Amino acid sequence: MSENHLIADISLKAIIEKDRKILFVLGADDDYWQLPGGRINEGEELEDAFKREGMEELGLDVKPKNIFDSFIFKSTSGKNHVVIVYRCDVLNELESMRYGDGEIKESKWVGEQNFRELKIRDGYK
Repeated sequence: MSENHLIADISLKAIIEKDRKILFVLGADDDYWQLPGGRINEGEELEDAFKREGMEELGLDVKPKNIFDSFIFKSTSGKNHVVIVYRCDVLNELESMRYGDGEIKESKWVGEQNFRELKIRDGYK
């Protein structure tokens, strides 16, 4: 039996809300806006991965609350991805936001009225 049926990349995405707006980021090598997130390191718990990624990418101290959604998609490379989306609270001041690891080039708070104007992948719609 092939092992390929068990292989999938796990991606974490965070819904961070402030004043009825959601934080979206633009990746350094991407033209699409997305929710902030990253990958789980070996031996890391989900909640710890969210906290680490929030600090590494944006300088935000986040606290995961609950799973909002999860889904599977196949990327253009043909690889399967499992995406876990958590609602997260921010524990520090948002003015301290920074782009520490070079993966993010811009971020913005997006309200419902501006959401449709974003260039985003279909999965976020």
